[in-house]
Amino acid sequence: AEVIFFGDYYLSSPSNLNLSLKKYEIQSGEITTFRDFIVENTDIFGLKDKVILFILKELNVELSTQDKDRLKKTPTTSLEALSNYYKCLDLIDKAIVEYEGVDYPSKKLWAEAIEYGEKAVAVDPKYAEAYYLLAEIYNKTHWTIREVNSLNSFIQLVEENQLESKDIYKKASQAYFRLGYAFYSKGEHEQAIEYFISSKEYDPDLLETHIYLVQIYYDMGEIGLSLDECEEVLRIDPQNKEISWFVKKNEQSQKYGRKAYENYERGYLSYKVG
Repeated sequence: AEVIFFGDYYLSSPSNLNLSLKKYEIQSGEITTFRDFIVENTDIFGLKDKVILFILKELNVELSTQDKDRLKKTPTTSLEALSNYYKCLDLIDKAIVEYEGVDYPSKKLWAEAIEYGEKAVAVDPKYAEAYYLLAEIYNKTHWTIREVNSLNSFIQLVEENQLESKDIYKKASQAYFRLGYAFYSKGEHEQAIEYFISSKEYDPDLLETHIYLVQIYYDMGEIGLSLDECEEVLRIDPQNKEISWFVKKNEQSQKYGRKAYENYERGYLSYKVG
């Protein structure tokens, strides 16, 4: 039978929340009180898991141990940390509108956003998403050192706690990419490659990672690896115009040697310029 679960809640005291969950059977039109829950405000995150598990049990759906473990993984168990996180988000939205891209950490709204983000991780040092949010702020306000530190903290928490979700994986991929780019911009290609490879492991479809690997491998003379990355770019974005030029460049370098082909290119360009 098809059923719909719904309910209402109220605060029975400053510290307790009551939730009355009801069940509506579509075929019979019958509404029954399914379950009453009473939780303290410190256990508000556990309430979600209890409700889900009771509903699934009522529907005779058996969860694996792995699925139960995933249910228990919440971003933070601290209401204070969560409150600071959402205040930070709100200030980010306001700062983007107010400053229209002229962003510095000293500007009032950005400074307040940073303050709330830092409060969130101070209250809950294992709040991975808060570190990622701080990294986003530091990226927008060009505070590179703090961005790198926040990204490293985020990655460390993801790996140490084996955080698993589609959103976390995409953020981890972006974090590794941005750290890789930081090394790439300093000319530290070997270190950049390590981070770009880790980025691919979390999200094989992040286009930017493959594009930079195309360039790095070519610069290092690893033509075969560069061509492999060209194929990945075309897999993700078959209409990518930039990469077709790189495919030709790699193939010609593979055929004639990179230096010989680059000398040919320089000579041809000089001839065209006159």
